[in-house]
Amino acid sequence: MRAGFVGYRPTPNFREAVESPAPKLAFKTVVSLSSTGLPFVYQAHQGILHFDGYRVKIPAVARFVRLQGNTEKKMKKLLLLLAGTAVVVGGAILSLPGLAQQTITGNGAPSGAHFELNIIGVSNPKTQPLTGGNRHTIFVGLGTKKQDVITNIYLTQGGFSVCDGNGFDTATDCTGNKVASAGAVFQLPCDLSTDVCSGGQSQAYTVWARALGKPGGQSTLTTCGTTDLGAVICSTDSVLLVRGHGQQTFKDVTKELTTINTTLGTISLFETGFLNFFWSYDNNGLRLAQVRFYPQ
Repeated sequence: MRAGFVGYRPTPNFREAVESPAPKLAFKTVVSLSSTGLPFVYQAHQGILHFDGYRVKIPAVARFVRLQGNTEKKMKKLLLLLAGTAVVVGGAILSLPGLAQQTITGNGAPSGAHFELNIIGVSNPKTQPLTGGNRHTIFVGLGTKKQDVITNIYLTQGGFSVCDGNGFDTATDCTGNKVASAGAVFQLPCDLSTDVCSGGQSQAYTVWARALGKPGGQSTLTTCGTTDLGAVICSTDSVLLVRGHGQQTFKDVTKELTTINTTLGTISLFETGFLNFFWSYDNNGLRLAQVRFYPQ
């Protein structure tokens, strides 16, 4: 039997560690038939890991058990054994000094301090200015399942803040300057984890989003930019948020909301040569999109 794992080389006792170019630590349980028709179950992990300058050797391990007699009972016992092994190894890795840890909660997002932005879809446009103050909401067009409404949320560089929460009137930045004839304005730092930041306020962070509100709606967010020649360039990657039934979980949308991916390469937010950057929010009846920003 061949163990098809990168960095794993079978030996007579199946315990030789083989160094390979820093693969991710992976656990894989395989059930297959031997030449005699009896099932084998094994689990293997392997690799060399690098965390903040620490080089950690993870030995290749493979456990093979031939199941005879009470197969179901022995398989349960084996799987419990393998699960216990994975937990022990995982615990050892997480205790390494200098390893950045980000615990994921039951809703799919990391735990810890964050800035929360709520994008609320409404059928009746807001008429009052929604600028200034410690605001965390932006109002956009609601649309329907059959008819979408697009609202631009313009992005300016600085600390996390909603400069203009009304997506239906003139877009105004946090200093009171007009950005566009219509749209909302959200201020955020250049993301050191995804962007090439050449100046202004910058910070490493991740972005997570989920759909909430009445089930049935959905929206698409696409990062775009207007060049100094007036051409609009939008990313080929978008974020689709669909409000299904039951608990809605977050997903990592950092790359999609902080960069513009094109066939010629990736454009960072706030890169020179652009008049503005914005999220094109295309709404088909989603009442609430919740977006969180977690500092690293």
